[in-house]
Amino acid sequence: MNKFNKASKGFTLIEIMVALGVLAIGVSGVAQLRHSAFEHISLTREIQQASYFADTHLATLRHEGDVVIGVQAGEYTRGDKIPGYLWELNLVPLSDSALQPESPSLSKKVRPVSADLTVWVDRGSRELRFHRLLLLEPLEDKDRSRPEFKLERQR
Repeated sequence: MNKFNKASKGFTLIEIMVALGVLAIGVSGVAQLRHSAFEHISLTREIQQASYFADTHLATLRHEGDVVIGVQAGEYTRGDKIPGYLWELNLVPLSDSALQPESPSLSKKVRPVSADLTVWVDRGSRELRFHRLLLLEPLEDKDRSRPEFKLERQR
């Protein structure tokens, strides 16, 4: 009698190839998941850095002497070889009706200005939008070609 019967001879070549195929699909799925995770981490880092630049930009508007009403654009630089983030700032004066009716004396001293800042990240495919309300004091100089406002200093 033969020591080995047909059921205990081991794995066939087809079973090994099927197992290796399933293992290869699993490993490639994990590799794609890891790559996707690194892309999301990189994008999150870009959004965080662009948000920091935008927040700093809007915060400095509070401390500048003259603020020019209208559209301004530029780029936040990140170094010589790293592309920066394009931005566009739109400053629009709001009407007196935007102020509360119980504060008419405030409307004679300051004007509300809407600051809308857009920053493009991820090579321009995504945009971040920020909005602030500024209270500005009009300048007395009438010889300017574009309307300018002086920033109300906060105490």
